[in-house]
Amino acid sequence: MRKIFYGGTFDPPHSGHIRLAEAVLERGLADEIVFAPAWLPPHKRDASIASFEDRMAMVRLATEGMEHFTVSDVESRKGGVSYTIDTLHRLSAEFPEDRFVLLIGSDSLAQLYSWFRVGQLVFEYEVLTYPRPGFDVTMEMLLEHWDPDWAGRLYSGILRGLPAYEVSSSEIREALRTGRSLEGVLDRKVLEYIKQRRLYEH
Repeated sequence: MRKIFYGGTFDPPHSGHIRLAEAVLERGLADEIVFAPAWLPPHKRDASIASFEDRMAMVRLATEGMEHFTVSDVESRKGGVSYTIDTLHRLSAEFPEDRFVLLIGSDSLAQLYSWFRVGQLVFEYEVLTYPRPGFDVTMEMLLEHWDPDWAGRLYSGILRGLPAYEVSSSEIREALRTGRSLEGVLDRKVLEYIKQRRLYEH
């Protein structure tokens, strides 16, 4: 089975996350989407984020009843900083019959060269990229850090023609703090969970 590894902070998970996953499935790029909340994202070590347990619970609520979506707690089993290569190795060992494909945003693609053991990562796993508004990645940009063969592979993995989702978790957190409506942006069950747990109030 071909599985998309969709890692992220998911703080909180929103309609953009879900619609992107649905669009990837509709294109036939995978049999299953594996949502994997990060334990400690390397690029957000100093940020104040909701607990892993809360983020796991919210992703489960956001994907409840959706076919071909699963949620993995794989990041919590190691603890410490979450490095994608280690997580993918763990999943590949647990599910040796499956093929895992990494899904990242274009903002991450621009910085992919700096990721931990990235040479091994791109050699062992296919990388697909969804374009994020304001983060266009050109072949010239990739060639600054990758040899032509790898730059070409990464560039060809950019998913063209996907709907643009003009929503971000940071904007949602601010909206929650200021009381703005989030109808159509947050799943009702996720919003109820946030209110019950009093998340993002400060």
